[in-house]
Amino acid sequence: MTTATEEPRQRARDDRTPPHDAAAETAVLGCMMLNADEIGNCVEIVSSGDFYHPKNAQIFNAIVHLWNSNMAADAITVADQLGAQLPRVGGIPYLHDCVAAPTTVANATWYAKIVAKEAKMRRLAEAGARVTALGYSDADDADATIDQAQQLLFDVNSKRAGETYSTLDMLLQPTLDHIEAAGAAGPGIAGIPTGFSDLDRLLNGLHGGQLIVVAGRPGLGKVRPARTSFVPQRSSTTSRRRSSPWRCPR
Repeated sequence: MTTATEEPRQRARDDRTPPHDAAAETAVLGCMMLNADEIGNCVEIVSSGDFYHPKNAQIFNAIVHLWNSNMAADAITVADQLGAQLPRVGGIPYLHDCVAAPTTVANATWYAKIVAKEAKMRRLAEAGARVTALGYSDADDADATIDQAQQLLFDVNSKRAGETYSTLDMLLQPTLDHIEAAGAAGPGIAGIPTGFSDLDRLLNGLHGGQLIVVAGRPGLGKVRPARTSFVPQRSSTTSRRRSSPWRCPR
């Protein structure tokens, strides 16, 4: 039975501010605008959904967008990227406050870990509230309700990994650039020829960063090309010199 003295205490618990660290959030944004190298370090730890204040999440997205576009991300460029949303996040003065927030840029990853920890605690509090609601619900199957509650708690720890994503334009642009470069090169092999004409027609030569897997049933000759010496040659447009023959290790 709940007493009169316990009711205000219960309401106070329900009205508590969700876990967050405003100073750490502004420090992360400041480090990212002060040093572009820290942007890559921070995005591996936090995402926009980890920020408690929506304005900080918007600034974070603007910084990451500039970084993905190989553009400088400072208070001026971020303000330009925000455009009409700039007044909603506090204007240029707030961006300068973020730049002045970190004690040292070297602590960027530490600030990011604080933001990520507080975000995880918020998700835990939200999951706990949902579990409590499930406990008071009129469920016909108690075991199914327990499974649902366990899934809510499991999602608290796995949600960060599921939030890693890339926009479609970021994924398509490198492919489109490669297609345009191949079309502009005209006829011939754009990459390094292997010496096997059929393979060169399929692969358009060998290119950096590729992983090529040769597969087939036993006895079809997968190993024979690797045991055959061939001479990689440069494109005829750059040089006609051939490098010395080499043999793949067996």
